[in-house]
Formats: sequence, C-alpha cells, structure tokens
Amino acid sequence: MMIAHSLRLIGRGISLRPWGSLLTLVACWFALTQLLLVIFAVLIAGRTTLLPGTTGSMVAYLSDTVEQESAQVIREKIAELPEISGMVSIPREEGLQRIREWLGPGSSLTDGLDPSVLPNALEIKIKPQHEGEIARIAAAVEKIPGVGDVRYHRGILASIAGAFRTILASSVVISAVVIVCLSLVIFLSVRVGIILRRQEIEVLTILGARDSYLYAPYLLEAGMQALVGAALALAGVDLFITYLHARSDLCAELIPEVSLIHVVGVMSFACLCSLAGAVLALRKSIYG
Repeated sequence: MMIAHSLRLIGRGISLRPWGSLLTLVACWFALTQLLLVIFAVLIAGRTTLLPGTTGSMVAYLSDTVEQESAQVIREKIAELPEISGMVSIPREEGLQRIREWLGPGSSLTDGLDPSVLPNALEIKIKPQHEGEIARIAAAVEKIPGVGDVRYHRGILASIAGAFRTILASSVVISAVVIVCLSLVIFLSVRVGIILRRQEIEVLTILGARDSYLYAPYLLEAGMQALVGAALALAGVDLFITYLHARSDLCAELIPEVSLIHVVGVMSFACLCSLAGAVLALRKSIYG
C-alpha cells in the first residue's frame, strides 16, 4: 500500500516537473561518472607503480678502468643508499644483447660489434616512496668513484607512477566534492517537490496523516534517482573501458574492468548520499 502510494506520487511529481526530474537525474549521472573516473584514475596509477621501470630505475655505467674487485665495492656503496631497493649487474655481453633487441632483428648496426667496447653496467631499482627523486639519486650515484655515467628515463607511465600520492590525495578531495554536489542536488529536488505539495501536505497533516505516509515517497524517489544515475554511470564507464581495451593492449593491462565490487560500491555510495540529502530536506521542511 505504502509503496503503491509512493510510486503514484513519484509519477505525478515527474509529470508536474519533467525537466526538473530529468536534470536531477542527469546531475546524479554526471556526479557519479566523475566519481567512477576518479576511482579508475587511482587504480590506473596504482597499477603503473607495479610495472617494471615505472617505479624509478636507472642504469649506472662503470668506467673502463674498473676491475672486478672495484666493481664489487661500487655495488656495495650504491646498495648503502637508502633509496635503493636493489640492482642487477649487466655484463658487456648482455648489454650488447639488449641493444640488439632494442634495435630490432632487421638492424645491422651491431653486426661484428665486439662486446668489450661496451662498459659493464648496473641496473638500479628505486624504492617506490623515492620514485619522484630519481634525478637527485642519479646524481648521488654518479658521484661514486668508478661510475662513469648514469642514465635514466621517465616516460608518461613513470610520471603517473611518481604522481600516485598526488592522484590519491586529489581523488579524496574530488570525492568529497562529489558527495556534497550529489547530496545538494537531491536536497534541492526534494525541497522543490515538497513546496509544490505544501498545501496538500498541510491538509493531510490536519487529517492525521503520519509523516511516513507524507514523506516516504521522497526518500524512495531519491533512492531511485541515485540508483538509475549510478546504473547509467556504470554502463557508460564500462562501455568506455571496453572500447579502450579493444584499442590498446596497454590499456587492457592498466585499466581494470568494471567489477561487481565497483557496482555495489558506487550504488551504495549513491544511495547513501541521496538519502542523506533527502533526509536533510525533509528535516528542513518539517522542523524549519
């Protein structure tokens, strides 16, 4: 009985203000889409930190005059740096093989090249918490006696990985803005609905109608708008991710698919925010 009454009032409210209801739904969809994009931005940044070479890595080339014993001393000095998580020796033969792989099988630049002309090298890994300081760390490594040169490269993925904490902090701020906006949209929508029915509500109150009978439809409408907006946002983001996966293998590796956890989380979040806005609007209308 209560649900049927609520649905009738919701239908009547939509017929009285169709554009207002549509704009409320669009606002819910837009806010929740932003929230989903923020969530996936954090997930992508987190995944880039797990990819080789994006958490910060460099190659230290040893001087030609360095003997085996001196090379061990250099490795020990580099390992003493608190920012270093590990290193791998790259002998001349392996260095030549890497150059050939980088140039491709069709290149003849390395034909007949003697590995002895290449320096021994150390591939150095940086701890994730120091990934944004790779330039300073490279300068410190280069000052160690016996190190001839230090090279490193930070592509776009490495830049994303280095900005993980900034992205995470920004996502918290944006999520807070989304909470406020979504709650405010529902608050205003419910307030407008109550104002349009003010005389009817006053008459029903005089006749002894309970608050649950008068105001339950607004809570149900707020929840329905949030769920529909969340469903549209999830569907749109899922289609966009599917398109990116089909276009790029890298996107398929970095961007996770929309999972049941995302669906439940976003819908629950949307309902909580919308119900909070609706409750505030009802309290404002009842108690002033």
